[in-house]
Order: sequence, then structure tokens, then C-alpha cells
Amino acid sequence: MTRHPSARTDDLRLHVFLRSEDVAALALDGLAAAWATDRDAVEEALDALAAAVGDGENAGGTLADVRAAREELAAIAGLPEPETRMSAGMAMHLADQLHAAASRTRYYGRGRHLRAV
Repeated sequence: MTRHPSARTDDLRLHVFLRSEDVAALALDGLAAAWATDRDAVEEALDALAAAVGDGENAGGTLADVRAAREELAAIAGLPEPETRMSAGMAMHLADQLHAAASRTRYYGRGRHLRAV
């Protein structure tokens, strides 16, 4: 859509973060379209997700409750799969960024990195 996916490390260099604006944009656009079509259904699904997640005062539900509420909201809003289509060149660029970010973590080279499936 707009920008290429990118990767960075956290300040402590313990984790790598993958950023893709496409996934967020598609989710928000889908949610807005569903809101325009059926506000009541979207509001009910958002309320269910809020109850499952909880807040600082309320513990919320189990992980299964959160997952179920997310799936219900995604179904009501017609959200696409959280994926980004990219060209081979963009994929190679992202792979380079991920490798560069991973190599800056404290654990790189200690046998704690993931292997490709």
C-alpha cells in the first residue's frame, strides 16, 4: 500500500519488531466500512472484545475469550487475513532488514534464533 514493511530492535536489543502499515490500514478500513454498514453489530463485537481484554480495574477473560472475541469482530467487520503482499524484491529487502535487526540483538549467534520452516 504505502510503505515497505520494516524491522527494528527494541532499546535493550532483546526483540525485533516487524512493522507493516498495510495490515493496520486494511484492518482499520474494514472496521470503518463495517461500522458504516451495521454499527450495532460492530459495537456489540467491540464491547465483547473490551470485556474479554479487560482494563486496569477488571481482569477480563481468558486468552480463549480474547481470541474468540477477536475472531467475532473480524468476522463481523469482514477483516482480511493479516498479511501483506509484496514483490520478490521487497521480500528480499525485508529479509535483509530482519537479518540486520536480529544481528543487533543480544541473543544473536547464541543458538536462540528461529529457523525457517
